[in-house]
Amino acid sequence: GEAGALGNLAGNIIGRQFYRQIQALLGTSGDGDGSLDFARFMAAMATAQDDTAECAGSDDDATVRINGWRLMRGREDRHPALFEAWNGLWQGCLAVHNRFLALQIGNRMDFGDDAFEWRIRRVG
Repeated sequence: GEAGALGNLAGNIIGRQFYRQIQALLGTSGDGDGSLDFARFMAAMATAQDDTAECAGSDDDATVRINGWRLMRGREDRHPALFEAWNGLWQGCLAVHNRFLALQIGNRMDFGDDAFEWRIRRVG
């Protein structure tokens, strides 16, 4: 648990530092600050990593589904802390994108689901 928390914190900080730069590299910097805009960013990142992704929803509530985890392809010993660190990257990016949005984990391939799935929604 402690390794997952530390990995998540490190990923979060890295996501906050590099979100705008990654947006520019992906060509998504002109997008808005809604939930669906962030889902599209996540999908663009997945596609850039040779995974497939789909997203749907609205500015206030969207989902993104990523099929595959190229970063961990070929590794059978995936400790859950690895996902926590990876998810921290998304959380850090979202904090810069729009601090009034929350990232909720749905499905997880590392737990045996067929894809990763997140919900991005407005809070407060």
